[in-house]
Amino acid sequence: MINEKIYPGQKTDLRSRAERACREKFAQRPAIPETLTPEVARKMIHELKVYQEELEIQNEELRQAYEELDILRARYFDLYELAPAGYFTLSEKGMVLEANLTAATQLGLARSDLIHQPITRWIFNEDQPIYYRHHKLLFETGKGRSFELRMVKTNAGEFWAHIEAMLSEHTDGASVCHVIISDISDTKRIESRLNERVKELRGLYDISTLLGNPALSFDEKLIQTVRLIPTTFQLPEIAAARIETAGKTYQTPLFKETQWMTACDIHAFGKPVGRVTLCYIKKQAFLPEEKRFIRAIAERISHAVENKQLMASLRKSEDRFRQAVNATKDGIWEWDIQTGLEYFSPRWCKIVGYSADDPELVHTYEGWASRIHPDDVARVRAALQNHLEQGTPYDVEYRHLHKSGEYRWQNSIGQAIFDEKGTPCRMVGCIRDITARKLAEEKLHFLSTQLLVSKEKEQHRIAMELHDQTGQDLMVLKLRLEAIKNRMRKDQPKLKREVEETLVFVDEIVEDIRRLVYGLSPDQLQSLGLSAAVSAMIRNYSQKTGIPVDLDVTALNVAFAPEKEIVLYRIFQEALTNIYKHAHARKIRIDIYRQKDALFLKIKDDGTGFNLGSYQKSTAGGERGMGLAAMELRARMIAADLKIVSGPGEGTEISLLVPINGKGAVS
Repeated sequence: MINEKIYPGQKTDLRSRAERACREKFAQRPAIPETLTPEVARKMIHELKVYQEELEIQNEELRQAYEELDILRARYFDLYELAPAGYFTLSEKGMVLEANLTAATQLGLARSDLIHQPITRWIFNEDQPIYYRHHKLLFETGKGRSFELRMVKTNAGEFWAHIEAMLSEHTDGASVCHVIISDISDTKRIESRLNERVKELRGLYDISTLLGNPALSFDEKLIQTVRLIPTTFQLPEIAAARIETAGKTYQTPLFKETQWMTACDIHAFGKPVGRVTLCYIKKQAFLPEEKRFIRAIAERISHAVENKQLMASLRKSEDRFRQAVNATKDGIWEWDIQTGLEYFSPRWCKIVGYSADDPELVHTYEGWASRIHPDDVARVRAALQNHLEQGTPYDVEYRHLHKSGEYRWQNSIGQAIFDEKGTPCRMVGCIRDITARKLAEEKLHFLSTQLLVSKEKEQHRIAMELHDQTGQDLMVLKLRLEAIKNRMRKDQPKLKREVEETLVFVDEIVEDIRRLVYGLSPDQLQSLGLSAAVSAMIRNYSQKTGIPVDLDVTALNVAFAPEKEIVLYRIFQEALTNIYKHAHARKIRIDIYRQKDALFLKIKDDGTGFNLGSYQKSTAGGERGMGLAAMELRARMIAADLKIVSGPGEGTEISLLVPINGKGAVS
């Protein structure tokens, strides 16, 4: 049946209009006979019934169309009026023509209060130039604009807004601006916290680098450090800092005692030796992150003070050693190779505790050799043989038996004299008691070992701080950004893409921190042991450098002490780093196997190699490469024997013999 409901737009005089149209149509047709045959009448009745059915179908379709229109109108209300973003339609002069309910809610007003008002009324005064610039460009170019500014809520402060503006044509033909406003205050707060954290970490890195700069004096380091500290805080223009240590004070010009101060003590070897103080010259509370940061700065200054004291102690030790060397005189010796007899000067005899005419002192080569420490005999005989046969310099250190019964260190230097046939006939040289120097070297080794151990502890502490604090902060940031992304509408692809790009950036930061934490303190070494940690390191190394490494770590399954494992791990790490930086190798091979009560490690590359003789010569002058020097020091820490074989164009082979019987515990 025909639905009698009258819908919007439907006229009440529909009947009269239809009759008038019918009369006009029939007036143009031929006259209908007054009498119809039954057949014609039946056909006309049939046609009228069909036409009636068509009208009923059309009326039903029209009714359904109106119902669908009602549904669409309701959806439009939900999508437009209740959208999560505010929608405005602005005239070219910036007057509000239309606004949805969300826009009114964002500004804390009734919608009627917005209409025919300038939008700048609710834009933060300092940000209004931003709006005017983009509004002008929009109407000049017709291209959409996207920007951020602060807007003002009625009686509720300000909020950050992301603006999307586009040009359109109004119903009256005039150009209007459609504006989408999204509240991004939460995102801005998160970005601000992240930026502050990054600024703190960058400042901490700069301060650590500054304090570790050997080219600066300690005073210069602290002067520059105290200038850097305020720049890392939330309000550097009203922040000031002071460092007090060793009876000296370093401070920025603005520093003064105020109500808004925080401080942390500086310690050296467990004792307080100063203080770091930060103040705000105007009323401002310190954030918890800032208090943690000032503690971190104090720790790094503490390490610098400790290093200064260690270096002062080391310099004193070196000065004492130099005075001892200058005060001593060398003992001269001469060896008749043909007869085996030896001449020893009085000073030589005094060095070993005898008088020149003491009958207990045998003046022969064998008598001299018999007094060398059993562990040094083979090395000294080899040095002599190489000098006599190959001409290599004879400069050897060994322990020699003193008359008192103790072994004392000697440095022996000599030169062979050859006859006309080139046969060595005599050899002359001198000895110097280097026991004091050896003791000083042992002390230096101890101090260097302590520095390495302290470095490992500091790296582990920094790694834990990055993992526990910064890692958690970044995960919270990521979760909040994902929540913001999930609340966005489908018609905000650009904003959603920006959030997704920010998420990717956060993931990259997390990955960078993970790699940094792993480099500082490999967790696999503590949890899975040396074998698994070395395997993981080499896998990462191959992936990073593209250099294949042949390795079987089965033999590394040895129960070393944790301190010994970290030393071995660092030796592996330093060797691979040197290959990557200097060798230009295409392939690396690592062999590991047991040798009785020792573990043998060999790392060989096919890189450019280097002149080992030049390296050893520079080592004697104290200019050795830091990487190889660090490996040698670490090898000594675990009583391991480190050997390096290399030559230009021949690659480099590093071998390490590590005792397994418990010797070589780290100091």
